[in-house]
Amino acid sequence: EHQGKVVSTEELFENIWKEKYLDNNNTVMAHIGRLREKLNEPAKNPKFIKTVWGVGYEIE
Repeated sequence: EHQGKVVSTEELFENIWKEKYLDNNNTVMAHIGRLREKLNEPAKNPKFIKTVWGVGYEIE
């Protein structure tokens, strides 16, 4: 549904956990890492879940 759209870490957190996002929260980053492991994505060059530094994540 959101393929090709950059989604902020804050937006992901608040939509998934239904709580207010705190700036120093690494929950989304940890879960993205686990998803990448399950998808067998290389950490330095992921194929499906791209990190857009300072913004959020994008699904290819």
